[in-house]
Amino acid sequence: MPGENATMNEIGKILKNLDGFSEGDAELFAKSVGRDMTLTRMQKIGNGLLGTWYASILSGPKTTVRNMLSTSANILTELASKTANPSQWPEVIPSINGLLKGLKEGWGEAKAVLAGAPASTKFMETTHAGNREIFTGKWMAYGKVVESVGRWLNAQDRFLAAGAREMERASLEARSPQLSGVLSDAISKSYAESSVYHGVPKGRLIGAVRAGAQTLRRLYPESKIIIPFVDTVANVLDRQFDYLPITSALRLRTPVLEKQADQIIKDFSLARTDKQLIVQRLRDQQIGRLMLGTTVSIGAVTLA
Repeated sequence: MPGENATMNEIGKILKNLDGFSEGDAELFAKSVGRDMTLTRMQKIGNGLLGTWYASILSGPKTTVRNMLSTSANILTELASKTANPSQWPEVIPSINGLLKGLKEGWGEAKAVLAGAPASTKFMETTHAGNREIFTGKWMAYGKVVESVGRWLNAQDRFLAAGAREMERASLEARSPQLSGVLSDAISKSYAESSVYHGVPKGRLIGAVRAGAQTLRRLYPESKIIIPFVDTVANVLDRQFDYLPITSALRLRTPVLEKQADQIIKDFSLARTDKQLIVQRLRDQQIGRLMLGTTVSIGAVTLA
């Protein structure tokens, strides 16, 4: 993964191909931004210490167990939600087969991440492994140790996300075989990302808090010590609301589903004509969560 200066130079090259930018303008932009992004010695030290702290709290066996159990439980709960929705019953057996197939594929993908393949920035960013300016020279070997923590956690997510991805892909093949391969792939990958607590929260309040925290972290980097993990916490909380009867029902509103569909269309460069198909799939998923959450809630009240 290139450093920030290299990235800005690449942006400068892209700007050369845009209308309104001359070659000189693009080069000046790249040099100016690249100079601003160069870290000072104190910034390197501060980021290095912060990265070390992140790595220390993420590297323990308890973190690994919690991450694996929480994400696995989320995926299995998603599978259970299909059994709660009668319209999704034909998907259950294909989903189980898809899950097993995906976990088999995910094992290879996880090993590739550990070996150095590109990985998600979910944990790589928090350990500062993506910025090669921080650990340089004699600290390079130490930087690789810090990076290994992020890769280990990313490998776990890659393994489980593959299971969720193939589970949803198999569901779509059973339920909606008429969908194009591109659309099915986009829905499956988006589903997998949310299953491992990546992505944008559905709830407006949680989404607003997440955006505010991200802005605070960007404007005041020292705040990362207070709020180190924004996306993961926001997505974990957001997923709990998916199964609470009232909030789950509210998420069946068309504007909420269309907002999610718009995000998928944007992330995967899909045609706007695919929007209604995506909305319908999102609705089916949310109905299953609502039915499962309602059934569990009724059972809990009855036993209380």
